[in-house]
Amino acid sequence: MKRAAALAVLAAAWLVIAFDVLHGGPLTALDGWLAERLHVPPRSALALAMLFWTNLHSHVAILGYSALLVLILARRRAWGWVLGVALAVPGAMLLNATLKGVIQRTRPVLDNPVLALETYSFPSGHTAASLAFYGMLAAYLAYRFPRQRALLVAGAALAVGLVAYSRMALGVHYFGDVLAALFSTGAWLMICLAGVEGWRGA
Repeated sequence: MKRAAALAVLAAAWLVIAFDVLHGGPLTALDGWLAERLHVPPRSALALAMLFWTNLHSHVAILGYSALLVLILARRRAWGWVLGVALAVPGAMLLNATLKGVIQRTRPVLDNPVLALETYSFPSGHTAASLAFYGMLAAYLAYRFPRQRALLVAGAALAVGLVAYSRMALGVHYFGDVLAALFSTGAWLMICLAGVEGWRGA
């Protein structure tokens, strides 16, 4: 019941943000204001750090980390978790790409951004993929080491939060983009984790 309630809340929150973006609501105005203030100067130390971190969390990199995690889980014969990771990460990427095509929000237009991309902006693909990977990794480790649950969740949240910030700092995403990615991927994770629990309970 708790997971179903979380799924409903996350899906509803995404719909609210999407409606705001499509109709130019208050969040859209806030997005523009934040985009001007969060992006960092090119060639600065912070820009280089954000480029390094965001490149560590490209789609190719996340798929590579996920494949390695799947191999480790398979060696442990944790088949429910193997299925969960195999569905969660590629599924989150596919969901994100579909939502981008539906909403078709353009990237921020800024003076002198670190990066300039021509693809759609909403939701953030890097944020979505990172949440799917770190979410499943933290869930598995918390299952194995329940006493460390709070620390594991905090570590995953920090890693994903830095990815989300890097996308805004580099000038390629609005705040609403990363927030929507967290909500949509969070909802997808609820479904994947329910599947893992169902497999373990079968």
